[in-house]
Amino acid sequence: MASRPASPRLRPWRRGASLACFLVFAAVAVAVKAGVTTGLDRLIRDDIHHAAGPRVTIAAEAFSTLGSFAVIALLAAALAAGLYARRDPGRALYVVFVLAGAVVFNNGLKWFFQRPRPHVFFGLEPTSFSFPSGHALYAVSFYLSAGILLASAARPLPLKYAIVAAATVLVLAIGLSRIYLGVHYPTDVMAGFAIGGCWLCISGEIFRFLIRPS
Repeated sequence: MASRPASPRLRPWRRGASLACFLVFAAVAVAVKAGVTTGLDRLIRDDIHHAAGPRVTIAAEAFSTLGSFAVIALLAAALAAGLYARRDPGRALYVVFVLAGAVVFNNGLKWFFQRPRPHVFFGLEPTSFSFPSGHALYAVSFYLSAGILLASAARPLPLKYAIVAAATVLVLAIGLSRIYLGVHYPTDVMAGFAIGGCWLCISGEIFRFLIRPS
């Protein structure tokens, strides 16, 4: 009789990181629901808005576009296709798996919290709810996972660190752009980063468990 495969278990550092990210998300979510973040959200939004300028706005719009689902889905499809063409179907499917999970989290959490959008500084007001930031969630899920995959294939150690660092800076810039444009509260972005980080930590183990041969 074939034994049942063991449940997926996170490595200690991933377990700690995922737990920390989840606790941050939970704390922010409770605070937002209780309405205790209103003053802080307003203060940070106003401080960032004071730095507004034509060039800064152009840069913010560019980073915001890079964090949109349409762009990320296109890049994910290209990365998955490239990995598949290089005879690496496992990692190709992982890219799709990570993004699909992020979509589920984003839509589910927005529907659950139903936080209205703040007053928009630049551009049109999005039609979806505000909490958490989908751009932040998608950016962490895709750009960091892609950075980790690319870094794993790089040989010099400094290049590995440089790739992950560049992906991290890009993710932070995307989150900041959403606050600058006024389409999100800072706590929306923080929650998006946190739940995205949690999902990134556990998705690899879950994916390996799902595709493990019986």
